[in-house]
Amino acid sequence: MNIPPKRSTVFVVAIHHLKLPERLGIGFQILPGLLITNEFREIERNFDPAFFKVIGDLESQGLRKADAVAYTLGDPVHLQQSKVTGDQFVILAAQHIAVLLHCLWLIKDHSAYTELGFIQIPHGNQIVVHSNFLGSSITNAAGQRSTTAFSVEEMKRTTDFVVKTLPLLKYDFRMKQNPSTSTLGSQRGARRVSRAIYFTSVARGASDLGMKVVNYCTVLETLFSTDASELTHKVSQRVAVFMGGTVDEKLAIYQLVNKSYGIRSKVVHGDSIADDAIDKVESLSVELDGLVRTILTKIISSEEIAKHFDSNKEELDRTFLRASFS
Repeated sequence: MNIPPKRSTVFVVAIHHLKLPERLGIGFQILPGLLITNEFREIERNFDPAFFKVIGDLESQGLRKADAVAYTLGDPVHLQQSKVTGDQFVILAAQHIAVLLHCLWLIKDHSAYTELGFIQIPHGNQIVVHSNFLGSSITNAAGQRSTTAFSVEEMKRTTDFVVKTLPLLKYDFRMKQNPSTSTLGSQRGARRVSRAIYFTSVARGASDLGMKVVNYCTVLETLFSTDASELTHKVSQRVAVFMGGTVDEKLAIYQLVNKSYGIRSKVVHGDSIADDAIDKVESLSVELDGLVRTILTKIISSEEIAKHFDSNKEELDRTFLRASFS
């Protein structure tokens, strides 16, 4: 006798350009209730046959052939209190996955992204299916899309970063209880690190190399500037001091940030960049990407460092001044 599957609430979204070389079975937990796997067939039995009819053959095959999928069974712990509709639930879950993908980037550069997500909700003897998406066009630091491999060990390191990153987004303008409200990354009350993460995601979402450089510079300003006077020199010098190292290493970082501000100025003021300079802009973008990654990793990994960036402008000025003489 064929026993029909037990209907349950299931959220799922495909993740593209993320290669997980080891077979993960049902996967492992990223956040309470939120899992990731590269074997969709291991969780397929949790979906009602009607689910695949509703989403259609193309989307069904997309899930089955995806590099990886993130999913929940039942209401995940971190979203239980969200009194939202099914399609809003999909957006909220996708925003948490966006944090995961950002934390993957803290391990190494990648261009993994999500598109349409789905949730199956039991309704009597039937199911209701909602779909929604968190639009993104993530590219790597060179402005391209390519598949990046992550080992299980790297994924586990990523989950540690997720746990440490979420508290830094305490005043979070993306994971809102009401996803329909407007977003302003620079709104008053948003923490410096939270704003820096936001502008990092903007940089990674830009395919234009010039706009990547612009937004990476904005990340550095968000973290290291306290006023507009001598901005380029001040940010360049503070970043170099924060990174540490030998005099030559600090000088190289100072020059990198300084050159990046030259490109930033051209882009935001509508000036043109010569064709023979495109390779240089790509190189700057890749170097800036690595620099911002290292900076954010240091901040997220240390509560003490993170607290410095939560201080007011006067205290932050004193911190950077003392550091420059240490």
